[in-house]
This record gives sequence, C-alpha cells and structure tokens, in this order.
Amino acid sequence: MDYKALGKNIKKLRLMAGLKQSDLAEKCDCSDSHIGQIERNDSVPSLT
Repeated sequence: MDYKALGKNIKKLRLMAGLKQSDLAEKCDCSDSHIGQIERNDSVPSLT
C-alpha cells in the first residue's frame, strides 16, 4: 500500500470536508497528532 498517497488523500478529503485534524481524530477515536503523523507519512495507520 502507498501510505504516502494515503496520507495525502486523507488530508485532501479532510480539508474538502472542512474538518480540522482534531475533528477527524474525534471521529476516528484517535489523537489529532496521530492524524498529523499519518498525513505527513510519519506513521502508518492501523487498518482497523
């Protein structure tokens, strides 16, 4: 899986939806710093 592209897509879709990282994090039940790490390709997201 291309995690770099995944992070870019998550960020693009989050911004299109008008969400902040903290908003998305709340919906995903994770931290906003984790969302940032995924978007920057610093961390690999769990598929669960």
